[in-house]
Amino acid sequence: MQTFLRTRFFQKLFPNSKFIVILRHPLAVSFATQKWSKTSIKSLLDHTLLGYEIFMNDMGYLRNVYVLRYEDFVANPQDEIDKVYDFLDLESLHIQHAVKPNVNEKYFSMWESNRKSLLKRLLFPVNGDLEKRANKFGYSLCNYRNLLPSPVLGAHNKALHSDGNSASLHCRR
Repeated sequence: MQTFLRTRFFQKLFPNSKFIVILRHPLAVSFATQKWSKTSIKSLLDHTLLGYEIFMNDMGYLRNVYVLRYEDFVANPQDEIDKVYDFLDLESLHIQHAVKPNVNEKYFSMWESNRKSLLKRLLFPVNGDLEKRANKFGYSLCNYRNLLPSPVLGAHNKALHSDGNSASLHCRR
């Protein structure tokens, strides 16, 4: 997560750079991180969403950024790679390796187990605010296997004024 939070810094260093940012379901990120961090899921989920929100605010300062959802890539790897290569103005390559589907399933199972505990549900209720935060990026904490549309996804291109400030925004998905 550290790298995509530095995109504004990299934009200043490399004004003509193009950024490709991959988001993953906040539940999967949180449970995967918990293996080595020993931090609560509540804290990790908040941390993940906060990182995504900071990045979303920083997007307004970036000239060229493509936001890809990991789950979309896993579901349609060639289509998503083609879009990324198009964004980079490169001829696409054919994916020659299998992409593992359902990698998030083990994390969703962990979430289901977590939600079965009354104590955990009481200590960490999934309220409307938390759900809305996840929804902004096309994710749900309640219907976590379903992806939602999000304006964050896809290509975002801007012209920068000579002073480095952003001009108009053009998005394509």
